[in-house]
Amino acid sequence: MIDGTLLAPPRRASWRVPRQRLLDAIGSTPPAGVCVVTAGPGFGKTELLADWATCQAPSAPWLTVTTSDNDPVRFWRALTAAFERVGLVGDPDLGVDDVSSFLRNVIEPITEHAVWLMIDDAHLLVAEQVRAELTDLVAHVADRMRLVVASRADLTIGLPRLRARGLVLDIRERDLKFDSSEVTALVASTGLDVSAVAVDRLLDRTEGWAAGVQLALRAALDSDDPDTYISTLRGDDRSVADFLLEEALDSQPVILRRFLLETSILDRLTGPLCDAVTGRSDSTRILNQLERNHVLVSRLESVDTPSYQYHTLFTDLLRSELDAEAPATRVELHRRAARWFETAGDTNQAIRHFIEAGDTDTAAALVKACENEYFRSRQVGLLQDWYGLLAEQLNTDPDEYLLRLTWASIEANDPVGVWQPTLHRLRQRVGHTDRPTRLAAEVAVLEAHLAARIGDAPTMEERSKTALRVFDAAGVEPDRPAVAYATMLAARAEVWNGSPDLAELRVQAALAHRATSDPYWGTLFEGVLAYVEACQGRHRDALERAERIATMRNVAGARRLGTLEAAVALVIAQRSLGKIDDAFVAVDEARATSAPSDTGAPFLMLLALEEARLHLQRGDVNAAGAVLASVEDLPFFDHGRAALEAVVELWRTARSGREGFVELTPRELDILRRLPTRLTLQQIADELYVSTNTIKTHVKNIYAKLDVTTRDDAVLRAEELRLPMSRS
Repeated sequence: MIDGTLLAPPRRASWRVPRQRLLDAIGSTPPAGVCVVTAGPGFGKTELLADWATCQAPSAPWLTVTTSDNDPVRFWRALTAAFERVGLVGDPDLGVDDVSSFLRNVIEPITEHAVWLMIDDAHLLVAEQVRAELTDLVAHVADRMRLVVASRADLTIGLPRLRARGLVLDIRERDLKFDSSEVTALVASTGLDVSAVAVDRLLDRTEGWAAGVQLALRAALDSDDPDTYISTLRGDDRSVADFLLEEALDSQPVILRRFLLETSILDRLTGPLCDAVTGRSDSTRILNQLERNHVLVSRLESVDTPSYQYHTLFTDLLRSELDAEAPATRVELHRRAARWFETAGDTNQAIRHFIEAGDTDTAAALVKACENEYFRSRQVGLLQDWYGLLAEQLNTDPDEYLLRLTWASIEANDPVGVWQPTLHRLRQRVGHTDRPTRLAAEVAVLEAHLAARIGDAPTMEERSKTALRVFDAAGVEPDRPAVAYATMLAARAEVWNGSPDLAELRVQAALAHRATSDPYWGTLFEGVLAYVEACQGRHRDALERAERIATMRNVAGARRLGTLEAAVALVIAQRSLGKIDDAFVAVDEARATSAPSDTGAPFLMLLALEEARLHLQRGDVNAAGAVLASVEDLPFFDHGRAALEAVVELWRTARSGREGFVELTPRELDILRRLPTRLTLQQIADELYVSTNTIKTHVKNIYAKLDVTTRDDAVLRAEELRLPMSRS
């Protein structure tokens, strides 16, 4: 006697979501064709077939397979009973007991109907004879009939040949997964009031798995905070775990169950890796078997070794079960995985598994060994993750560790592309909070340093002062290196921005603090003060201090940063006091100090101008001109540009005095600037609102003063004399 409940589609779920795209797909099954719906438990196979059977009633006989149907006679009689139930068999005593009698007595007499034969849970048919006879049925499906089969495992019933003929329509897990619109519609049907973010999170966590979505929503109805429950859904939540245990885990043979638990520690599974973790030698075969049986495992796209991944929620459950059954085993499994990944060169996974195994010393050593490689390949996110996981072992904040790497890269003169991604990540971290933090101040100091490298005095002053305000608000002591460096940069910027008196007050305050007990910082601030005094015109004070710093440098062993400003101050003071020969020597020494410094480039320009001044003081106009010409190869910045214009004016005056050159009048300069444009004299006259004769007179005077006879020669001569040719 056949159970009648197996001959009809099960009751449809109370919450439903339209799946018209899948129904349309089934409807496209060709005559005499087979639609195979293959997926793991809970993907909505039965629900989909039931929807289609309802649409096609009464011409859709239905059979839900049980293990009893592995008896061939019982199976064919059950199918016959399904046809009888929908009125497609008139005589209940047909004597059907195999595929031949089924085709002859059940299928052939049907002449007036387009029949859809629905078979659910076909994976339970494991008897070789039943599968062989079902293969025969598939091969002889009549034109007026289509077969729709649902299974948790790939079926071996002669489908490859039919696929080659275009007679098989496959619907798989990827097709059955809910998309965003379907999850949204299902949530709406429950009446739950949850945010769109929670819905997106639910879709992400369930990966569109129908059972997961529905179980989560049912549990959310009983939750005090449905939004949070849905957003934090895990596979070991009771609502989901019970289903997974019954349908996916506990039904597995002991060997497969153990394999699933032991390999659950892995995010991505390959045969060799699973062999190393489990101690087996047949993991590749087992993974293939799990995939064929759709035990919530999917094969990933891979060009090398086949790799797999367990469903996210299934992974949660497996790991929870492993922790409950064998916590000590879990540690050893992670240790084996870590060693395998280390040997394979996958540092990231090795570090993570060493940490899970509790071997943080080995993990920290791996981080130290490869951080430069990952930093330079711009894998900043991985570095930050590692530092976060190992914060206690590394004894530093992860963000500060990234900051240290950025400083090291900048000071090593790495290309911008090496350290810029890390700085961008740090800026993002700073921007995530409205409250000023020490990290924000540290990043501001770094940005001030970058501005100092190119002489961007306004940015340098703004960022360094911002850092000092935040440091002060956070109670950071002034003797901290970052605070002292920000103080120095702020003072330098104030000098370049025309406020040397403010810079003096700032430096004096720093010198009065106990921070100067450190010889390095004491030398640094003394050097800055010498530079301030030189720029203020207090040349004897600057000279005395700069010469004293040279002695301090020898005693303290101060690095180049502490002597940069002092070296430049010495040049300015000696030149201003008429010690020309000493100043020339000091220029060379200052260049040697500035050239290797991260922030020395602007000072190289200022030193070139000092050298030009020295040549002018000696009366060597040509040498001064040669030096000024070389300045064009150095980086310009606002303070340096102003200083350059002043020295060029001195040089021009000296040159005109030596050669008897008569300066051009403002009107003559105005006309000279227009000569390279190829404007006619009439056009120049129109621009200047004067007569053509007036222009001709001015041009004649220009030629006479420049000792030239043509327009082109006048332009070249003006360039030689460095006359101001830009039109304001």
